[in-house]
This record gives sequence, structure tokens and C-alpha cells, in this order.
Amino acid sequence: MDLFLSGTARALQLRVVALVSDYDLSRVARVLRWYEALGSGTIDLLDAGAVRDLSPAERTRLTEAPVVIRALLGRFGARMPTLFLGPKSARPHAWTFRGGEAYALVPAGARAAMIAHELGHLLFQWPDLPYGERDGVRCLMGRIPLPDEEDGIVPPCMALRVAAGWAAPEPLSAGTPPSQLAEQRAFAWAGLLIERWQNRLVAFELSHTTHGPLVALRRVITIPPDSACALALVSRTTRAREDRLMGAVG
Repeated sequence: MDLFLSGTARALQLRVVALVSDYDLSRVARVLRWYEALGSGTIDLLDAGAVRDLSPAERTRLTEAPVVIRALLGRFGARMPTLFLGPKSARPHAWTFRGGEAYALVPAGARAAMIAHELGHLLFQWPDLPYGERDGVRCLMGRIPLPDEEDGIVPPCMALRVAAGWAAPEPLSAGTPPSQLAEQRAFAWAGLLIERWQNRLVAFELSHTTHGPLVALRRVITIPPDSACALALVSRTTRAREDRLMGAVG
């Protein structure tokens, strides 16, 4: 079980820099409290104010040229994760430079779900996961909501929470029927983390590298109505999809 307990919740700091004159940090603060309620540990918000001397050319290059952001990071001294609130035209993304400096950029006024998604990359190094009704996942890191969608934040899947050290999986016993696998809980079997999402079982594999845990989505399995054993479904040799390494976590 040690494989699944490598992470630990720790105190974090997030610096916020506005690239527009009109900005509000209340939504960012709400997202941080949401993360804390999930088990992230304390996240302190540091308001670094607004940058008001960007040239028009620099503003248009914010999304396409991370070098512009890197120059801005140098103004603020101590290295820490930094969230930039950009103009409405800014494309949301997160980036880590060689050497460890990291930032995320969202439009000022972005919805909470978009902020939470980019902070998942920035603060916890969570990867994007495939999203879909058949072979994807319902997860914070599955997709970014469109601008006109309701501002509900989908929680991160349990595999990411286990990798971050916020949750511990329960052993999956032989003969356990799928009906006894509750949602929003993680179950461990043979090196896999298993979750239930409605009528599907989703299996992840966690491994370790020098850069931290890796999360791979292995299988998405539809539960037959007459299924009596979850392990029999998960242990099938025929996979529902090809293995796809999603990225580094931790």
C-alpha cells in the first residue's frame, strides 16, 4: 500500500499578479478554500498587485510567448507558483520552465472551474486527462468548461487525490460486487487504483519516477447489469482502451 501513500498535504503559497487594472481575487480565494476542503493543506494567497507597464506588443504575446511571462516573474523576487490574471483574450494555460519556475494564466474574471483546472497544473502538477462519456473521465483535469457553461467545479478524480496524498485507497477484496463500490472512494488491487463512476469502473496505475508519481489511465469498463464481481471485470486481459500515459503528478 506504500505505493499509494507517497504524497503529503503541505502548506502552499500562491502569488497572484494582475495584468489588467480591474481585477477581483474573491473567486481565486474561493477556489483555494475549495482545494483546502478536499485535503490540499493550507494555501496562502499573496496579492502582488497589478503590472501596468506592459506594452501593447507584450500584451498580445502573453499567450504565445512564455518568455514574456518569465521576464515578469523576475520582478517579484522569491520563486513561488504564480497565477497571472490576464485580459479576456488570454488563453488559459500553465507552464513550468526548465529550472522549476512555474505559472498559470487565466483571463481576469475567469470562472472558478477554469481557475481550479489551471491551479491543478500549477500547484499539484496534475496532468490533463481525457474526457468523454465512453473512454474518458469525469474529473477536474478532464476539460475546461466553456464560457457559457454553469460554473460548477467537477472534483479531481480519486487517483489524483491519492497521488497527492489527500486520500488512501481501500483494498478491493475478491468477490466484492460493483454495487458495493461507492463513488468518490478509491480501491486498490494489484497495483491499480479503481474508482466507480456511475455504471463504469475506471482503473488507474500509479508508478514512481525521480520527478514524482506518474498516473496512467488504464481501462474504462462498463459494468454489466448482472455483474457480481468487480475484480473479474478489472482483471480482464482485453483492455477497453490502449494505455495512455497522462503525465507527471506530484
